[in-house]
Amino acid sequence: MTNPTSCRSATFGPLRKPGRTVATIVAGLVLGVTPVGIVPGAAATETAGRAADQVSTAEAEAVVYFYIRPVHASGKCLTVHQASQANNADIRQYDCKGQQNQQFRMRSGTIGSEIVARHSQRCITVHQSSKANGTPIKQFECLGQRNQHFLANAGLAGGTNIVAVHTLPLRGAKCLNVKAASKANNAHIILWPCSDAPNSLFKFVRV
Repeated sequence: MTNPTSCRSATFGPLRKPGRTVATIVAGLVLGVTPVGIVPGAAATETAGRAADQVSTAEAEAVVYFYIRPVHASGKCLTVHQASQANNADIRQYDCKGQQNQQFRMRSGTIGSEIVARHSQRCITVHQSSKANGTPIKQFECLGQRNQHFLANAGLAGGTNIVAVHTLPLRGAKCLNVKAASKANNAHIILWPCSDAPNSLFKFVRV
């Protein structure tokens, strides 16, 4: 297992100002990835099929995955419970093991970004689009809904709030949060009013 290395935190305005997409946090790291393009001057006998394969490789290599690590709990990562690929599987906190159910990519949308689990290609989702405190955070098929889109705002301790777009405006916005500031494995990730509490702040660490 490759040991993850911390990425440099991006700078965002306080929560009262408009947030940026989660993808903005990792833009600098993505720029460091060099896609594989179609080979210049390839012989005329090279088929369109080979060119298509090279494009697919480029697209695959351009995708960068991250661990999402709660600031308050050293060595923990957001995790799709039991590596489930099913809709409505819980998002929990667990020891970082380098598994694909702990790796996520950011996919920009019109407002905010989707956060997509590597092992299932399903999106982090606020269950049933609820805005209530304590709503569980789940994995669900990516449908482009507002409860599957998130914005980022900088907090203290180098961490970032992950703001649920469907709860905007920002004054009353709610964020991903580790329930009761637990440091235990299998602690639930829930929706809660955004704050600078360490259990409401996260760091993105490149795989």
